[in-house]
Amino acid sequence: MYKLTLIITLCLITASCSNSRLDDDWQHIYFENPPLALNLDVSEAETVNFKHILVPQRVYVVDSLYILYQTTEPDYFFTVYDKSFNKIGAFGRKGMGPGEFQSVRYKNQYFYSEEGSLQMWVYDGTFFNGYLIDLNEAMLVSDDSYIITKIALPLFVQTLPEFFFIDPDNGIGRSDMYSEGRYFKSSTDGFLWFGMFPQLDGIAHPENKKLAYHASSSFQDGLLYSAMTFFPRIDVFYPNGNPKLSIIKKTKHILPNFLDESNPFNSYNVEYYYDIFVGENNIYALFVGQSRQELRTNLSAISSFLYVFDKSGEIKYNLKLPYLVSSFTIDEKRNRLMIFDRSKEDAVLNIWDLNKVLK
Repeated sequence: MYKLTLIITLCLITASCSNSRLDDDWQHIYFENPPLALNLDVSEAETVNFKHILVPQRVYVVDSLYILYQTTEPDYFFTVYDKSFNKIGAFGRKGMGPGEFQSVRYKNQYFYSEEGSLQMWVYDGTFFNGYLIDLNEAMLVSDDSYIITKIALPLFVQTLPEFFFIDPDNGIGRSDMYSEGRYFKSSTDGFLWFGMFPQLDGIAHPENKKLAYHASSSFQDGLLYSAMTFFPRIDVFYPNGNPKLSIIKKTKHILPNFLDESNPFNSYNVEYYYDIFVGENNIYALFVGQSRQELRTNLSAISSFLYVFDKSGEIKYNLKLPYLVSSFTIDEKRNRLMIFDRSKEDAVLNIWDLNKVLK
């Protein structure tokens, strides 16, 4: 009996120490007001016009190339440009045939193969399949079936993740952390769920945690960085799923409500972060801080802000963008910020030199 009591006591002490270490390791950085905004003027931006592309989703930086990704009636989902935006190729046809896609998703994930060729991960939400594309071959051949490798996914991946991603350790998951507020990755034992997420203090409706965790994410340094839509916070997770850092903007806004069945996102809920990119030294987060109702009634007067944090969570810069945007691109090698102006007849990409903006 004494031994049993001792074992239980030791287990409780171990658990207590473990929780204490987790609390100590989990840092919270708070800020109330960002630095004075630096206004980005369209007249100071380099512009690139993309004719006959009505709804571009984003420009991705893949090594030294720029890849324009679109989803609306494309001949090809991906168009490839050099550093001066001269078109050099296209790939990823829409269709039902071999090597063709229906609803392709891409999350800025590429790597070099052992042979030195560029490989891109993509996901088709219609067929629940992952694909590996040899970019070098994709621009040289007309038959995509020769350059696309289909990746078999486990059954529980096949539940309409918003974006399919492969993390640096070859884990498969949902990039927006939407479904159940979790992501999963591979290990020697198969695929494991990570259920450890920072608590949302004072959440109005805990049963709607799934919507509460709606967020965009980015991988860097072997860590998962997540910027939440309905709470003003950015979270950073270790590879084991435990939280490392939370960057929280203080706000007096009313807590979100996700119980409106006709509109689960509720047009009066304030939406904070729309996008995130993590580079070698900085965290870039696209901040709005408005409800959909406010956006509808005062759209022309609302701008987006790009918050720039260092890796410790301290905010360094606040860039006021000239119009409301939902996504952005950072080219770290050339220190460029790129955002689309979709109000034009043809898609226009505005490009700012961050060396000049942040001088």
